[in-house]
Amino acid sequence: MDRILVRGPYADFILEFEVRCDPKLNSGVQIRSHLYEKETPQDSNPKRIRDKCETYGYQCEMREVVADGIGCAGNFWDEGRRTKWLDDTLDGVEKQKAYRPGEWNKFRIVAQGNRIQSFVNDVPVADFTDDADTTGFIGLQVHSVKAGVGPFAICRSNVLKTVSTSRLRQRLVWV
Repeated sequence: MDRILVRGPYADFILEFEVRCDPKLNSGVQIRSHLYEKETPQDSNPKRIRDKCETYGYQCEMREVVADGIGCAGNFWDEGRRTKWLDDTLDGVEKQKAYRPGEWNKFRIVAQGNRIQSFVNDVPVADFTDDADTTGFIGLQVHSVKAGVGPFAICRSNVLKTVSTSRLRQRLVWV
């Protein structure tokens, strides 16, 4: 997995951005995420050892195809840890209609305490509570592309973060 990380940690925030993702890619935005400090057994499958510096945490999906009936654009996958969809109550087929493959899409992610919400093109998608992470980095992510396919593109613009406690609005600087 390739990723671009933003310094943090961030706790409560509103993250807004626009994205155009090649329909063949499985991409996402990591929020309140971390890097393993050493080789670590994965929570959902202790036989699977996660490498040092591998990412784990909440990943807001950007995808063309619904997975498992609930894995749609805007839902959250617990990347590298529990490996499951975090809002398991939504209708992924219905919510996926908000996402326009290959076109610009507006995402809004709200993280307040243990509640996380997402909106795709102003349509509410995920809304769940979870106590696993209250702070962490924000990162742009794309899963590996197989050799001999592509090139593919992900374009992001108008990336803004609002820190709710201070009401500051700032452009994120990707590192």
